[in-house]
Amino acid sequence: MSNEETRIRGKHRMCNIYYIVWTLHEIHNSFVQQSSSMRHVANLSLICRLRKPCLPCSPLLRQRRQNVGQRYFSEVQNIKIVVNENVDFGSRHARARGSEEASIKSIASKSASFVKIKSGKMKEVEVREAYQALNELAHSMHKKDLDAQLCERRGEIAWTLFKRLLIEDNLLDQGQDTLLPIHGYPTIVDHALCHSAIKCMVQSKNRDLFDNALFFLNTLEEHFLASKSKKIRPVGRSYALLLDAVKDLPSIGDDELVELVKKLLQKANEQERDGNNLVIVNRHIFNAALNTLCSRSESSQLAADMIEKMVSEHGAPVDQASFSIALKAILSSSRWLEKSTDIIAAVESLLLKMEEKNLLPSKVTMTPLLNSLSKKGNPSEVSQILNWMEDMYQSRGWRDIRPNRIHFNTMISSLSKTKDGGYKAMEILDTMKTIYRDGSNEQARPDLVSYNAVLNAIAKESNTSQSKRNWTASDIGKRAESLLSEMEDGREGEHIVPDLVSYNSVLSAYMNSNTKEADFKTQKLMQHMVTKDVEPDLLSYTICINTLAKSKVRGSAQKADDLLNVLEHAYKEGNASLKPDVKCYNSVIHAWAKSSEKGAIHKAVALLNEMNNLRNTSNRPDLVPDAVSYTSIITSLAKQNDEDSEKLMKDFLEILEKDPESNLDSGLYNALLHAQIQSGQEDSAAKAERLLRSMLNESKGGSSKVKPVSKFTDI
Repeated sequence: MSNEETRIRGKHRMCNIYYIVWTLHEIHNSFVQQSSSMRHVANLSLICRLRKPCLPCSPLLRQRRQNVGQRYFSEVQNIKIVVNENVDFGSRHARARGSEEASIKSIASKSASFVKIKSGKMKEVEVREAYQALNELAHSMHKKDLDAQLCERRGEIAWTLFKRLLIEDNLLDQGQDTLLPIHGYPTIVDHALCHSAIKCMVQSKNRDLFDNALFFLNTLEEHFLASKSKKIRPVGRSYALLLDAVKDLPSIGDDELVELVKKLLQKANEQERDGNNLVIVNRHIFNAALNTLCSRSESSQLAADMIEKMVSEHGAPVDQASFSIALKAILSSSRWLEKSTDIIAAVESLLLKMEEKNLLPSKVTMTPLLNSLSKKGNPSEVSQILNWMEDMYQSRGWRDIRPNRIHFNTMISSLSKTKDGGYKAMEILDTMKTIYRDGSNEQARPDLVSYNAVLNAIAKESNTSQSKRNWTASDIGKRAESLLSEMEDGREGEHIVPDLVSYNSVLSAYMNSNTKEADFKTQKLMQHMVTKDVEPDLLSYTICINTLAKSKVRGSAQKADDLLNVLEHAYKEGNASLKPDVKCYNSVIHAWAKSSEKGAIHKAVALLNEMNNLRNTSNRPDLVPDAVSYTSIITSLAKQNDEDSEKLMKDFLEILEKDPESNLDSGLYNALLHAQIQSGQEDSAAKAERLLRSMLNESKGGSSKVKPVSKFTDI
């Protein structure tokens, strides 16, 4: 590079430095010295015109920038950039709720002081503080960091501040609390401030605040259409926020929601068509509308139809996210499925429309689709979609849509919700291994997640599949055990090493097998886990305790009790992850209650009392005996006729009748009724009738936990 070129580039670089310094100075002035005059508006307008310095630039423009920069250079050196601690954008998501609450309380206090000032009497510094407070509410507090109560409080404060600034700008009738027509050129309120207020109000989930925001937006639209003002007019982000907030409004019906979405989209289109360059119906507004409609697509045919129409419309600003939302709506809309009669055809039609719009379906599109089908337990649909994806790869060359390991794992997960999913899951795993080893699809290589999903599907197999596959009780445990053995031996590859999830799945398979040796095998596998450096967790112990509780082998109840003591000891030693919960205690209580060993029922009662003692003395509020705790004991006592059992039964009945928080359900009610009928006491019939009437009243009141059994309704 020649010396002359270097000199010219240096001049240009210095010119831009001066320009940037001058811009910072003007921005600083616009905030620090903001007033009701027009001067700062002109400055900001000048900044907008000169915002893009370029190399090379015209001599006239270069000289102008240099002169302005030199003029303010000495002043800028003395400016200190102060960062408000309340506007820490980098850590806003990590803020504690107490900090947000304190900040909102502080702004509320300022807001109250501003309201007391007479109209037209606010000083410049007070106007600036109110402006900044409203911006802080909108932009430094994310709605995800606030609970519902704080969100609503934030919206109320924002509306109060906004009204006060509207009054100061002669845009609100203070007496009638109604907006006045916007005339001329407001000096305080601009479109940025309007957006800040609208954002806080619509995110409050308060219908009155939402309606106020919508009404003010209508006023802005009318003002822009009449005056074409560039300072105060709607912005596109406000429409996106309103569309997103509609679905969270309380008590809004499906039809009303659809009509409101239509209305907002129509308004945004009208603003864009009438020349408001701050409103462009882009993918953000479009997807916000789709997302809100999707929230009601399951129950509303209108919402489902509108989604289909929107994504199919020529020129619609759709992207990958738009089609993902539409696919989600298809899967959730039962009425849409009835209309289309074939879910796969509906999905394929939508994916082909993506191709027409030059948006080829990708893994990002297909994975949520397969996940949705998987959660619904539809393996046949998942399988058809996977086959279609492979066909599209082979016939159309859609590389990004070819099924991979994640897609196959999703398919396997869906099988855990079916009757004989374990067998089908093994078939898919074998397919994955085959197509990977022969080189036809390297993306299908199974990983540990694949194997764990298969183990889980085997463990959850139901014996209702007996007629199809000659199902036997021990089959579940044996197949899970066999696959685990192959994983441990390295026959499935060095990268497949069983982890805690693998062992817990096999423990579940043993528990669900309901065989005589299940309790022995679970305990043996627990010991084996330790030798493999895999520490059992609370779920491991819970599964083992449940298996022992189901066992009819003598001594199983004591073994379950011993495991519970191991957990309690580990928790007291500081291992919080092994803290036994109500389910663990209920399983051991059930084990003792059904045991035929001498004194077993007394041990069940003692364990129930221990739960209450721990709750009251050891800060264990979670150990509250529930209906399951009492049902096991009462059912056992009802089967025994000795005096000791009758006394225990009488004590339990009195406790439950006096305890308003006993959380009675059908099982406990039925056990109590059976116990009263079998007790033989003089007033047993009257007590049983009272219980039955109470049960019927709760059932009629809408309780889903209480449903009388027909054999008791004739008492």
